[in-house]
Amino acid sequence: MKFIKPAVILTVICVVVTAAIAGVDLITKSTIAAAEREAEQSARSVVLPADSYDEIKDGCFAAKKGDKTVGYVITTAAKSGYSGSLVNVMTGINADGTIAAVTVLSCDDETPGLGQNVAKSEFTDMFVGKSGEIKVTKDGGEIVAVTSATMTSRAVCDAVSQATAIYESVKGEGK
Repeated sequence: MKFIKPAVILTVICVVVTAAIAGVDLITKSTIAAAEREAEQSARSVVLPADSYDEIKDGCFAAKKGDKTVGYVITTAAKSGYSGSLVNVMTGINADGTIAAVTVLSCDDETPGLGQNVAKSEFTDMFVGKSGEIKVTKDGGEIVAVTSATMTSRAVCDAVSQATAIYESVKGEGK
């Protein structure tokens, strides 16, 4: 009998807190979604500046200046061999098929100071001007892997290679 009152009080507290959390989620959901869309738009303009971006299919946008398609911005992901998490990459590809720029959107589960270095420009700038399948030098490619982060470097190369393959399948669309 002496446990009923504390149990009821605890239940009421849990219901109130759960309702408060649900309310905050409901109130902030649209703001968070708008911020995510703005961040994606900003990232697109970094990898391939354009006046507008028309979505061709999920994660693939035709970059346009006026009515002319100047290239494509493609978001891909690859599984990192080290942490096993996904490395998300946005690749800007010029209309001629060469890579304009690469930005690593997320690699947060990678080791700070090692695997997370794939997000630095010293690494991502190596992709500019390349086309086709992209590999690290250890696999016969041209991209020098980040020291002590070969698996993560491979994951970025895989994601960029996925983007170049998608480019090949969509080039000419969005004109």
